Amino acid sequence: MLLSAGSAFAASGPQSFTLTRGGGQQQTSLVGSGVIHGQGTDHVISNNTDRFKFSQGSVLVNHAPTTQQQGPQVGCVTFYRENGTYQLAGGTGAYTGAGGGGTYQLQDVFFAKPTANGCSNAGHDLLVIHATGTTTLP
Repeated sequence: MLLSAGSAFAASGPQSFTLTRGGGQQQTSLVGSGVIHGQGTDHVISNNTDRFKFSQGSVLVNHAPTTQQQGPQVGCVTFYRENGTYQLAGGTGAYTGAGGGGTYQLQDVFFAKPTANGCSNAGHDLLVIHATGTTTLP
C-alpha cells in the first residue's frame, strides 16, 4: 500500500519578531523566529498596519497600542514606550493565509538636535520592538 502526503502541511507554533533601527538609519531591520523565520524588511502602510517582507513571501500585520508612555525628556532626548497587540492578516507566497497574533513591546529613544531656541524636530532615534505570539499557516 502506498501512502502519499499532501503537497502542503499546516504549520502552527510560537512566533517572535524583532525590529530595530538606530544610528540615523531610515530602514528598520526585521528578524522573524518561528513559523515565519529569517531576515526581512518592514514596510509601514499606516499607523496601525505594516507589511513584513521575507524571502519566502510577506505577511500583513495589524497592531494596536494598549499602553503608551512618553517621557521623561532630558534635554533634547525623549523616551517613549508602548505595549500592544498584533494580528497577522494573511500574506503572500509561503505565508498566504497566515493568521495568529500576540503582544509587542516598543522602546524608542529620540535624540533631537539642540538649537539656540531649544530642540529641533530633526535628529535620530534608537528603536527596538519585540513581538511574541503564535502563527498559523494553512
